[in-house]
Amino acid sequence: MQSEDITFLLENLLKYNIMKINHTDDFKIRLNFVDLRGEPLDPSQIKFKFIYQDCEGNTYEVSYNGVDRVNNILKDGVLYAIFNSGIFVRGQLSVVRNYQMPDEDFQDGIWNFSSPRELIDIIIV
Repeated sequence: MQSEDITFLLENLLKYNIMKINHTDDFKIRLNFVDLRGEPLDPSQIKFKFIYQDCEGNTYEVSYNGVDRVNNILKDGVLYAIFNSGIFVRGQLSVVRNYQMPDEDFQDGIWNFSSPRELIDIIIV
């Protein structure tokens, strides 16, 4: 890789706020939930299941079903996803987000919906 290639890569990483994480490092990310108007929602009340994946196909679940939290912690009203080292091997991470929101319009009173798989701004090196 040429020095101008490295400069271009670094500029793009900074421009797009992409985080590079070593595959041997632990890391955590803050999760925020907002409603359709962009107003913040109380993270302690949101039931969700996020599946993160690297380009090697390694997956990792971060979820809350209303009782049990998996790979996340709520501290002082802030929700963090916790990632231990060695889960991912390399490449840009992607995520599928699944939600369960109370909604009386649905027969069971729950609106289940998900996002398509999308890339996030974390690259494992």
